[in-house]
Amino acid sequence: MQKRLENLLNIVNTTQQQEDFLKFQIKEIEDANIEDINECEKLEKELELLANVEKLKELSYSSYWALYGDDGNILNALSSVKSNISKLSSMDESVTSLEEDFINTYETLKEIASQLRNYSESQENDNERMDYIGERLSLLEKMKRKYGNTLEDVLKTYENLSNELSSIESSQDEVISLEKEIKNIKEELESLAQVISGARKELAKVLSVAVTEEMEKLELPKSKFYIDIQPTGMNENGIDKVEFLISTNVSEPLKPLAKTASGGEISRVMLAIKTIFAQADKTNTVIFDEIDTGISGKASQAVADSIVNLSKTHQVILITHQPIIAAKASGHFYVKKLQAETTKVNVYNLKDENRVKAIALLAAGEINEESTSFAKKLLGV
Repeated sequence: MQKRLENLLNIVNTTQQQEDFLKFQIKEIEDANIEDINECEKLEKELELLANVEKLKELSYSSYWALYGDDGNILNALSSVKSNISKLSSMDESVTSLEEDFINTYETLKEIASQLRNYSESQENDNERMDYIGERLSLLEKMKRKYGNTLEDVLKTYENLSNELSSIESSQDEVISLEKEIKNIKEELESLAQVISGARKELAKVLSVAVTEEMEKLELPKSKFYIDIQPTGMNENGIDKVEFLISTNVSEPLKPLAKTASGGEISRVMLAIKTIFAQADKTNTVIFDEIDTGISGKASQAVADSIVNLSKTHQVILITHQPIIAAKASGHFYVKKLQAETTKVNVYNLKDENRVKAIALLAAGEINEESTSFAKKLLGV
């Protein structure tokens, strides 16, 4: 709507001189009174006939004279033929149809002769008409030079000019109406944004506490998580700028999570948030892709316990390189990428002894007595 208003204001700001010029062009085309897009071609043909009126009169009259004029005309000659065929038909009935055809032809020629005479007598020099056609053609050519290559183009130009003028004349009223509508929508947007902002701030308090509590379970004691909401310009998300802040040490102030947290801290914060959201929404399956990045030891155990707890209510699919976390799963798949002429990815469903081997390999990088014993201990077998 703002874009439409800008366009309208540009139209409204059109100078009076431009508007007057539009009116002049429209009137000029209207005065030309173009009703037939083929008028030029028709007038040119008529002008050609008027310019050759004497020749037309001569040709038509000489043709009439040959057919029906002097004593030796064609129709007189054909009259004797007509008489002979009539006698022939009376003697031989098979010639009757031929007689009928000849009579029809004879009568047609008489009619043609009559029309040629009338046409010849109607041909008169009409200088006044020739002058009018010349002036009319000159005017139409002027229209085509100014407004289009054809009369059809001229009429299209007239339509476009009329629409442009109509747009200018109606734009001021539309500007007033649109400005009022935009004002109403802005008020509605502001009201909705305030409602969303209020709800967002209330939920931010709840979520900040919930994430902080969840982080304590994930071996981030004394850490604080806070959702900072600051006012910003209206956008598709409302009027708030939202930023996650974190402090992992008692002596440090809250700082932006994205700029200050380590990989392991971000992983556990994400796990905390995912865990809370999974409890709130209706998601059936939660996927963690290396949520354990940057953590080890006791932190890994805490992350593993948290994921196990989440798996009581959700299906959890987890990609990990941590044996402590992997061992907690109820099912294992081993993913291996092979690259030769082409790249292949094989996925193995691990059972029994193969689970032990995979955890041992993950823990020590090789399968030996110690790593196998460690893997069995983790798996509880």
